[in-house]
Amino acid sequence: VSREKICHAMAFCFDRCQAAEEISSLLKKALLDDQIAIDVRIARLYLMSDILFNSQQPGVRNAFMYRSTIESMAPEIFMSLGKCRECNIGRITINKLRRAVSGVLNAWTEWGVYNIAFIDELEAHFEGREVHQDAAADITKEQEKESSATEKNQDEAGT
Repeated sequence: VSREKICHAMAFCFDRCQAAEEISSLLKKALLDDQIAIDVRIARLYLMSDILFNSQQPGVRNAFMYRSTIESMAPEIFMSLGKCRECNIGRITINKLRRAVSGVLNAWTEWGVYNIAFIDELEAHFEGREVHQDAAADITKEQEKESSATEKNQDEAGT
C-alpha cells in the first residue's frame, strides 16, 4: 500500500465528511480484519491517524466528526492490533507493528488530539495490559468535554 493510495483514501474521507460515522465504521472493520497482512493493517492505521490529524484543520466542514468516531473505536482497534503479537508472525514484523503503533501514539500526543491518559489506555490495550474501567470512564468524560469544546470552536470557525 503506497502513500499515494493512503492520500487518495484520506481525500475520499474528507470529501464525504457528512458520512464520517459510516466511513469510520468501514475503516474500523478494515482495521479489525485479522485475515490481512500486517503491512496492510499498518497502512490502515496510518490512514486513521492522517484522518485524525486533518480533522483538526480549519476549512473542512464537518471534519471534526472524525475525531469522536476515531476516539470511540480506537480502544478496540489497538486491542486487536496487540493480539497480532500472539499470531504466528515473525519477530521483525512484530517489531514493525510496535514501531508503527508507537509512532502513531507519539504523534497523537504531540498533536494534543487526546489527553495523555487516553493515549496511555490505548498503549495498554495494545500491550495487553489491564485497563481500569473507572479510569477509562473518567477519561471518556473528560474527552467528551474537550471534544464538545473543539467541535463548537470548529463550527464557529467554519461558519
